[in-house]
Amino acid sequence: MELQKVDLGYVYSIEYVVVENYKKIHSNIKNKYLFILECLKIFFYYNLLKLMNLFVQMFWILYI
Repeated sequence: MELQKVDLGYVYSIEYVVVENYKKIHSNIKNKYLFILECLKIFFYYNLLKLMNLFVQMFWILYI
């Protein structure tokens, strides 16, 4: 997972995640489920990152 490659402005575009994962995972049934899980996991982490960024910004606005 390379979080640093993705700009936070594009957190909600799952296409990047799908394409990056599809390159790594073959298309048999078992791996399709792994692929979906992997996408959801990465999507969740990106959203978490964006949320943390928002909290940090709010913190600076409130305390400065």
